[in-house]
Amino acid sequence: MVKNEIKEQSESEKRKVIEKIYAESKLNFESLCEIYNRDYKKCLPFLGAGISSPTGISNWNNLLLNLANCKGAKYTLTSIKELIDKHDHPKTASILKKEIDDITYKKFLSDQFNPINTLTTSTIIKIVYKFHSIITTNFDTTVEEAIKTINFIKNEVNKFGKQYLPFLNSNSLQDLKQIVYLHGHKDTDTFLLTEEEYKNFYPSNYDEKNSDSLEDLEEFLKSIINNMNLIFMGFSFDDKNFCNFFKKRVELFNKNDDKKIVQGFASKKTELNHFAFIKSDESSIIGKYNQLKEMGIKPIFFKGNYSDLEFYIEKLKVEKMTVKKEEEYPSE
Repeated sequence: MVKNEIKEQSESEKRKVIEKIYAESKLNFESLCEIYNRDYKKCLPFLGAGISSPTGISNWNNLLLNLANCKGAKYTLTSIKELIDKHDHPKTASILKKEIDDITYKKFLSDQFNPINTLTTSTIIKIVYKFHSIITTNFDTTVEEAIKTINFIKNEVNKFGKQYLPFLNSNSLQDLKQIVYLHGHKDTDTFLLTEEEYKNFYPSNYDEKNSDSLEDLEEFLKSIINNMNLIFMGFSFDDKNFCNFFKKRVELFNKNDDKKIVQGFASKKTELNHFAFIKSDESSIIGKYNQLKEMGIKPIFFKGNYSDLEFYIEKLKVEKMTVKKEEEYPSE
């Protein structure tokens, strides 16, 4: 009897926490609407693998599984996940790559990022339509296909510039429409996947001091973290290198801002406003909420699939925003 009461209390407390998270999520969306309305060009969607997955492109786990088996090995998804749990994704990629020559490796990766089911999706089309520039860690062409679709429907020619790893520059993101391929792209045969590649492009995560380190990516991220409003979509936050770097930059920004206040250079604390749309899985929602809060990212949880994300994208407008009523949102 006592054990049942403890369990019921525990579930009750968990439900209260989840309800608070949902309430905060709605407030976060209202904040995003206001920021978008104020200056939509400073809102930069940051697309992860989940956005492209409906087109048939592999997520990181399945990509490593395909890499492991491309020369006839017989790994399973379970055995790949065990390797990832033991080593993390980049180290696992390094282990698997040792059995493959560079030419085969690059051809394999290039072939992996051709859409199979459809060239793009309605979700990506709506994201491209609503925002000025776009950044993605994906290697595929689904964003470019979305631009072609919009141009065809509207009988217009909307041109987007493209930035590829390692040549990244944040200066013109609010002026010229651009797609930034942060971690590489199939058209350039540049892919940030293995531990060695991560050491080159995220040297501060590995305390790499040598002059050959490629720091353009870190400098680019510093700039957009400090000066843009990032909106993560389809991003799992499983990339430990990216998450560690992001968290450190937010902590340093806040620390420096506190120092300015003490020295009298600012009248109030400057707030970074970064957001993440996350599918609401109640078995993991508390852990995901805590992870994002530690990174200085405001979560916006949505139910079901990406058609529900489209509901929120469509609500973003450049006009005077009003507070939405509770019933106007999809239920979690």
